[in-house]
Amino acid sequence: MPPSTAETFTHPETHLTDYWDILQRRKWIIILFCLLCTLAVGVFSFFTTPLYRASATLVVEGEGSDVLNPSSSGEVGMSFDIFENYLQTQMSLILSRGVAGKVFEELSLKSDLRYQNASHPFVRYIDKKIDEALTFVGLRENKEGGAVIGDSFYTFLKDIQLERLKGTRAIKIYALHPNAEMAARITNALAEKYSGDNHMRRAMTFIRNQRMASLNADYLRLQSRYDLLSNQYGPKHYEMIKLRDEIRALASHIEIEKSKNAKGEPEKVVGEEQKLLTDILSKIQESSVVSNSQMDNVSIAERAVVPTQVSVPQKKRNTMIAFLASLVMGIFLAFFIEYLDDTIKNEAVLKKVIGGANYLGAIPFDSHSKGFRRISRIDSLVAQRPLSGSAEAYRLLRIQLNWFIKKKPGFKDFAFVSSIPDEGKSTISANMALALSQVNQKVLLVDADIRRGRVSRTFSPGKNKKGLSHYLSDDIALDEAIQPTKIPNLWIISPGDNGIRGSELLSSPKMSEFIQATRAIFDVIVYDTPPITLIADTAVLLSQLHGAILVARTGVTKSRLISKSLNLIHDTNTDLIGVVLNSTSAVDNKYYHRYYKD
Repeated sequence: MPPSTAETFTHPETHLTDYWDILQRRKWIIILFCLLCTLAVGVFSFFTTPLYRASATLVVEGEGSDVLNPSSSGEVGMSFDIFENYLQTQMSLILSRGVAGKVFEELSLKSDLRYQNASHPFVRYIDKKIDEALTFVGLRENKEGGAVIGDSFYTFLKDIQLERLKGTRAIKIYALHPNAEMAARITNALAEKYSGDNHMRRAMTFIRNQRMASLNADYLRLQSRYDLLSNQYGPKHYEMIKLRDEIRALASHIEIEKSKNAKGEPEKVVGEEQKLLTDILSKIQESSVVSNSQMDNVSIAERAVVPTQVSVPQKKRNTMIAFLASLVMGIFLAFFIEYLDDTIKNEAVLKKVIGGANYLGAIPFDSHSKGFRRISRIDSLVAQRPLSGSAEAYRLLRIQLNWFIKKKPGFKDFAFVSSIPDEGKSTISANMALALSQVNQKVLLVDADIRRGRVSRTFSPGKNKKGLSHYLSDDIALDEAIQPTKIPNLWIISPGDNGIRGSELLSSPKMSEFIQATRAIFDVIVYDTPPITLIADTAVLLSQLHGAILVARTGVTKSRLISKSLNLIHDTNTDLIGVVLNSTSAVDNKYYHRYYKD
């Protein structure tokens, strides 16, 4: 009985040796993948322009530090979340047009050869998508700073890296450049530009606050005077009218100033404001004498020095990482391909798939017989290489077959059946006929694969072209179809070259006469049949024979086809002798050659 569907696809128990077998089978996938990835990274690193990296360190305090009133600094604290957002804002400012853009212009980097070459539109598109992906997963900061993908400033920004040192208030600024001195200049210029702009911003903030405080004080003073005079004069008194006009004008001025502060609009520093700004900056410098920590909320803790070693690319490191990463990925790829591969891998898998069906054994792959031109050598391997491991496997299969025949009185003929082409059914049929003829049995090998028969090519090349198809078409007699071979006790019937009705001849009444006639002449008749899942007449032929052997091939036959073929054989009511696994790489075959040599 064929196995049930549930039995067919139940996986066998997994052992560590199974994983090792997978790696052995897929070793070339792993090796090629690892080699290609490592080679690609190595070539890319070799042709990449060497870059030097310089670094500077900034220390950023919260906005609560008051440069003009050190005694009150620190009274207004900042929560952790607010300070984190504040640092992210400062990092964005460093990469903005106001800081990085000015450094780019002041150092005349637009004329630098590194930033002159405009990239191809397709390269810009790929570059943009890569940046978006890296930014999305958090591996790259969004630092376009208003730059257009592909322009020189955008390329400059890609050479700037910012790093927040965890657990500290420090920000690292890195700059990459083919020239070591220029890398240090860019880094220091960014740090100084940002620090200077921060000085100016805080000073301007102080000016605005002082101006708003003065305006508010004037407003309160006028309002108090108006309230005081309102007790003495009426609302139409000229003093009252004058005060109301002054209050309205001052209120309008205050609203304008509030609007400017809310919008954050920049304003020009002129006249008295310039003098006030100068005084404020002087106070900042004076306060640094008392305490550097109160000088400003941004300070340059470490300036960049000229680097002496190339930072990018690190060829050895990149190659080693690429090798290890591709090795791991290659192993995962091998297991993924194995997972998708539904073919029979080894005997254990086949035994589980066939369920209660009889497993007859395995035919190891013979590396000495390869290629289409050596078909005759493969199909007669039992005779040409009798001491090989494959020949011994056929003899073991013959023993099991003879045991089965002894249990079945009157057993005469059986067929080798496959699910699909190229599973080695014809090779096994020919070699089993040879093996049976060596024990003094009259054996007839019938090539019933009318479309793709090859028996005559092995045993009688270039001779009689007439065979089974001619007999079934009433063109020749049976004795004309049977051809002797050079092998004692072995005769063959080729498919013939009469393809008028093709494989449909197998289900003709004449085929039944052929079966009965050959049983009367020979001890054993071996049939080589077309694939049972492709040619319907194969099942009709099997229904008239005494038995059938299903052939599966390692790495070719799919598990679901095994189940389908077993069900088709079962429906023919013929005896399933068992299942044979072809082209295995069994370890036993290696041990066999230790004792027997050709």
